[in-house]
Amino acid sequence: MRIARWTVLMVLFAGTAFAQRGPMARTPGSGPNLQALKTYLNLTDAQVTSLQTVQTSLRNAIQPLAQDLAAKTKALREENSKTTPDPNVVSQLKADIASLRSQIQTQRSNYQGQAQAVLTTDQVTALNKLEEALKLVVVAREAVALDLISGPEGFGAGMMRAPRGAGMMAPRRRGN
Repeated sequence: MRIARWTVLMVLFAGTAFAQRGPMARTPGSGPNLQALKTYLNLTDAQVTSLQTVQTSLRNAIQPLAQDLAAKTKALREENSKTTPDPNVVSQLKADIASLRSQIQTQRSNYQGQAQAVLTTDQVTALNKLEEALKLVVVAREAVALDLISGPEGFGAGMMRAPRGAGMMAPRRRGN
């Protein structure tokens, strides 16, 4: 059940980190395209609106924590790049980073309950099936990479290969 909640949140909260980045930030109403999830779970427009409201609330709740986390991570990188990093500073920054991650996790858990409460029993059942399918993503990508199966466009092997360019090998063709 916990992974099912994560699955919904991963789909619904995709881009949360990007939503906090300057000019590339999303504008209201420009959230992820939820049509496939809406169809699969048979979500109503009211449910989608409720889930988006929960998403916005979560984003607002974790934004200051994410900003602090980014600042602490940058400070840790800078400290570690010094010739002789101060072990006390490094230790404190690592503790601060762990605390911030924990706080973000707690916030996400709190909002997961709110998101799950929007779903019906049948939708939670369908979500559990989606969770099981998600467990197979890595295996499916590996099978596509070995040309054992064909995946949908943009899935699997093509994502793992380097882009074509000067001095790079062309991607291999099926059967070669």
